[in-house]
Amino acid sequence: MFKYIILIIILKISMQEIINIYLQNPIGQTFWILWMFWFIFAFIQEDDTKVKKILGFTNIFWLWHFLFMWLYIWVAMVIMSMIRLYFSIKYERDRKIFYIITFVTLLVWILTYTDQSSIFPILASLLATYGFFFLQKVKLRLILLVCSSFWLSFHYLHLSIWWMMTESIIHILHIITIYKILTHSWDMSEYVIRFKNIFSKVPKIDYDRYFAIIKFIKRKNKH
Repeated sequence: MFKYIILIIILKISMQEIINIYLQNPIGQTFWILWMFWFIFAFIQEDDTKVKKILGFTNIFWLWHFLFMWLYIWVAMVIMSMIRLYFSIKYERDRKIFYIITFVTLLVWILTYTDQSSIFPILASLLATYGFFFLQKVKLRLILLVCSSFWLSFHYLHLSIWWMMTESIIHILHIITIYKILTHSWDMSEYVIRFKNIFSKVPKIDYDRYFAIIKFIKRKNKH
């Protein structure tokens, strides 16, 4: 009973802190809420181009958030992020454009350097740039998961509980999306059945013929 009371008190304090932060700058924090909604929506998409386009749109809210918070150096970061997303769509796998964007990204992010912890967002930004230009599907999500880990480390060092929670949510989203892509690309049920069959005492069934028939029917339905 006591531990539940402690949990309620912690949650109440956290909610009160969130309300206080929101009331300090309601317009700026409203843009943050809108950014978070579209950010989550972007990362549950399976189509890579759609992810980039939604993230580009999301940055509009992020931009206004920092403008109302008077954090102008971060406004520059967001603008750089929008440019990076645009060129990664238009010039995907173009090494020359990639090197130019990477150099400018590094140059702009160096302006935010304050201490050793600043290396985490710089690394996250550079890795994300590489991912958006050259990686797809699961590989892209995996590198974005690593980027999120860098951001989580950065916020942990700065004891930003709210942002740690945000990055934890993003972690979960990446893992769920990776699972969705895998199960959509490969028929995972086939492998689950085969695995269960190894330990099953039931006489083995000719699954190869069964799955061949199912795939044939699916192709016929598409036509």
